[in-house]
Amino acid sequence: MNKRIKLCALLLVLCVAVCLSLTGCPRACAPSILDFADDDFAQLCGEIFDKDYKRVTAEDMASIESFGILTYGEDNTVSVGFTGSIENPTDTNTKVIDITGLIFDSFDDFAYLTNLRVFTSTYTTNSDYSFLANCKELEVISIYGNSECRGFDFLAELPKLYSFTLESGVIEDLSVFDSMTGLRQLSLNSVSTKIDPDYLLREEGTTIEELGYDEAMIMELSFLKNLVNLEELSITSGLIDDLSPLTGLSKLRRLDLSYNSIADVTPIAQLAGSLEFVDLTQSILSDVSPLAQLDENKITKIILDLCYGIEDWSPLDKFDPSQIQGRPTGNEK
Repeated sequence: MNKRIKLCALLLVLCVAVCLSLTGCPRACAPSILDFADDDFAQLCGEIFDKDYKRVTAEDMASIESFGILTYGEDNTVSVGFTGSIENPTDTNTKVIDITGLIFDSFDDFAYLTNLRVFTSTYTTNSDYSFLANCKELEVISIYGNSECRGFDFLAELPKLYSFTLESGVIEDLSVFDSMTGLRQLSLNSVSTKIDPDYLLREEGTTIEELGYDEAMIMELSFLKNLVNLEELSITSGLIDDLSPLTGLSKLRRLDLSYNSIADVTPIAQLAGSLEFVDLTQSILSDVSPLAQLDENKITKIILDLCYGIEDWSPLDKFDPSQIQGRPTGNEK
């Protein structure tokens, strides 16, 4: 009798297992529905996926790889790119949503963007971007035209971030960049800081390949000494007059020092092996002979607009006229 009972129990278990395998287990297999913190953001997500926001799942949100928000005049849009769109954007894996009338009181729901790699914000009024700390896959962050944004310590919490651009805004402590060992591209343009801006990357930063630090009234370049991998440098509208710190940047290809106080370009000659582009617009130099040591086979453009102190242009005769911008027409001195 006991054997018969055990056999029946075993058969019952097997039947249940077969039924579950055929019908699926609703509790285990159902997509994970999300509980959005912000109603307008929930509405946006519903429009992104063409469904009721109550049916948007974690799997849906994980398919978003790029997110861009623009609020400028009558242009109020969110642009999203789905899986594969960063390497190969197409009409089927990208989408633009009109967000006119939507007001996002909270960005806590960004925590659902578990595979977000690229974030762009243009002319928004948001002052706090720390919500991005939840997006651990982020590689690129670009924030434009928001002078009120501040507080960027969270950047150090993003292990895959290699590119950060901030145009306007406030960074109270530039040392956050010292700990970001994977950072390769950094642009801080028209950024306010409460400490000496020359502190930037004074001790670290050997991974930086592209640096933009425009309209920050930089006075000297000694902080570049550790940026031995630098390939592109733009520091415009400053008070720079000494270029000697550039001599150790043997990989530098593009150099933009327009609107500074440069009179002596001798150190640039030591970069002849790598330089392809130089912009010295509105410098106060008079002697261009050091530039003649640059390789005419590598140089694409030397820009000398508004350099009224130059009287003798003949050292640059070896370059094709198309390579020199700013040279007076017909002046062959």
